[in-house]
Amino acid sequence: MKSIYDEFHAERIRAHEKHDSKGGSMERKDWRDPIWLPVLVEEVGEVARALEALANRDQPRTHAHLREELVQVGAMTAAWIDALDYVEDPEVADIKRVHSMSTDHNDSDCPRCAGGFRFPTLTGGER
Repeated sequence: MKSIYDEFHAERIRAHEKHDSKGGSMERKDWRDPIWLPVLVEEVGEVARALEALANRDQPRTHAHLREELVQVGAMTAAWIDALDYVEDPEVADIKRVHSMSTDHNDSDCPRCAGGFRFPTLTGGER
């Protein structure tokens, strides 16, 4: 069974792959970018709508839907924290954060990772 942190990471990868080609991946945003708060609030709004749907039993929403929305809030929160944590070196931060979004990334074979970075993986690896 995957941990919730694995689910957050998998959601970050899914969102990155969905939005990156349009220039909208949050994984490429600096922590100071003003878009962070509206995006996070939008995700929290989806949680509120899922809760409302659960309270209104005639709507076809489930606890699973609420959980999905909460995972998206967790993933967005983790991405923002990750952006904040790597503020000391923006060039390295972009490489470490965006490059690690690949599900088939192999640190030992990657010339960009030769500096000893260890990226998070879907199995809970450490940096």
